[in-house]
Amino acid sequence: MPANPVLANPVLRILHWNVHSWKDDGGQPSFREIAAFIGGQDPDVVSLVEVSEPWAAPGRLPELARRTGSAWVFSPAVELGGEAPERGYGNALLVRPPLLAVQQWTLTWPPRVYDGTEPSEARTVALARVPLATARCGWAARTCPAAAGPSAWPPSASCSA
Repeated sequence: MPANPVLANPVLRILHWNVHSWKDDGGQPSFREIAAFIGGQDPDVVSLVEVSEPWAAPGRLPELARRTGSAWVFSPAVELGGEAPERGYGNALLVRPPLLAVQQWTLTWPPRVYDGTEPSEARTVALARVPLATARCGWAARTCPAAAGPSAWPPSASCSA
């Protein structure tokens, strides 16, 4: 795999999937099938919802990231368990282009703790910044992010696509 798949291929392949806590429609574990499908699609970015990951045991996301050559981000919306939290439930991203930044928000409306009786549960949003285009900086013959704004490297060079 190239060091930066976005540079090697101008098409960014995105897959979004509700994995239902790694279970199929019959409630049976389906991680192997999910991993095989994602691997067969060869996406650059994977957005997963209804991801359930344990806190004190190896989770599925690190394994899936290893199989796909991706970095992973988990954004739990809810912690589940008995006396203490046992696992998180929320959203995940698998990303092959370099991650430049990650940000997570917990949506706080309605302003109460979810106890299972409300018509909805807590929600989160996970954002990841990846390079989508590159340019050549003429003076140094190095690549830099196109349209990256005033913080682009190097600050005194002009970059063009």
